[in-house]
Amino acid sequence: MVRLLCWLIASVTGLVAGYVGLGFGLGALATGDAPPAGRVALAVIANTFHSDLVFPVTGAGVDWTALFELPPEARYVAIGWGNRRFYMETPQLSDLKLATVATALTGTGDSVLHVAWYPGEPMGDAVHALDVTGAQAEALARYVAQFAARDEKGRTERFNASYGADDAFFAASGRWSPILTCNEWLGRGLRAARIRTGIWTPFADGILRHLPTAALGTVGAIVT
Repeated sequence: MVRLLCWLIASVTGLVAGYVGLGFGLGALATGDAPPAGRVALAVIANTFHSDLVFPVTGAGVDWTALFELPPEARYVAIGWGNRRFYMETPQLSDLKLATVATALTGTGDSVLHVAWYPGEPMGDAVHALDVTGAQAEALARYVAQFAARDEKGRTERFNASYGADDAFFAASGRWSPILTCNEWLGRGLRAARIRTGIWTPFADGILRHLPTAALGTVGAIVT
């Protein structure tokens, strides 16, 4: 029994270590696309664990105000995707629960888009500029918008939950899994838009390490 327990612990530890190593390793390997550069200023807001894409509320072919019924003062919007239960029940890392993690790891839970809006340009060390071309901005916007689940009338479903007064959760398509994490979701959007990023980005590091190192601070307006 003791040997079996030791084997199980060693096996789980090995799997976790292998996953982490593969995630950081493939995240460090860049796609063959050119580094982000263009006349359209978007942004990535990221911490150690999670990353969001930032858009002006209008431009790049998607009207985020209309799609998510944002308040009139919203000028910029940060959008992230993930497991519904994990996202809604874990506003801070200290709120993390083993049951929430276990449910998310099964890949069977519903997904949501988390949408936060700002009356002005987001600023701070967590804001990383993402300068892209007009075509790349439109590709990113289309990629994100397609995950918003809509009813038969084309309206998005907003949940009665939020972290504060300036954000909301919306029903989304797709399933979170250890392969398709919230960061890999963003990475797939970047790769679809032909923007250099990691080959596989389960962790935020795979997104951030391929952004210009000096590009921190603000988001500019879309230039067409």
